[in-house]
Amino acid sequence: MKKSTRISLNITGALALLVVGAVLIGRGGINIRQIMQLRDGSAVFSLILLLAVYLVKGIVMVIPIQALYLAGGALTGSFFSALALNAAGVCLCLSSGYALGRAANPSALGKLAVKYEKLRELDRFQGENALFFSYMIRLVGILPCDIVSFYCGAKKIPYAQYLAGSLTGMLPGIILTGMMGANIHNPRSPQFVLALVLQTLLSLLSVLLYKKMKSVIFRRKE
Repeated sequence: MKKSTRISLNITGALALLVVGAVLIGRGGINIRQIMQLRDGSAVFSLILLLAVYLVKGIVMVIPIQALYLAGGALTGSFFSALALNAAGVCLCLSSGYALGRAANPSALGKLAVKYEKLRELDRFQGENALFFSYMIRLVGILPCDIVSFYCGAKKIPYAQYLAGSLTGMLPGIILTGMMGANIHNPRSPQFVLALVLQTLLSLLSVLLYKKMKSVIFRRKE
């Protein structure tokens, strides 16, 4: 199957799920809190719905991904189940955003860069190693998940390297926020407190890494 055909199929599937998600949200007024409350209802429906929201998020770019991590943890109530569910959801989110970028008009990236100033910095960070670039740009988290996915798709970064690097870079957040979600009904538990502390430290580390990357790249450009 040709690459262009695969991309077209990905986009078609993403748009189809977008319509399904829009219908569900429109009919039921579904939000993150309601998704979490579905834990006492149909488990299968709840999991499918959350995965659909993950996929739609890569296109509509309005849902905080940390909220979905929390929802995944709250739905499963288990660390390993939350990890598996959220990792699968992130793959869907990353893929739909990437497909959207591949299909977009080249001018769309320029328009987006006007709104997100840091988007222009990605051109300085992007090097020959797409895997490392995808990993680092997710780890430092300087831009919303969906904006980066759109950028990588528009820049035609190799999909396999993009997905592997992105998922690895986002894994610490998936683990820690999912752990918080799994223990959200007992916020005083050692697991919740530990995850919260580590998540705070990770955020600080991300800021330091971003500053370090900027200084290294600018020295290299001189």
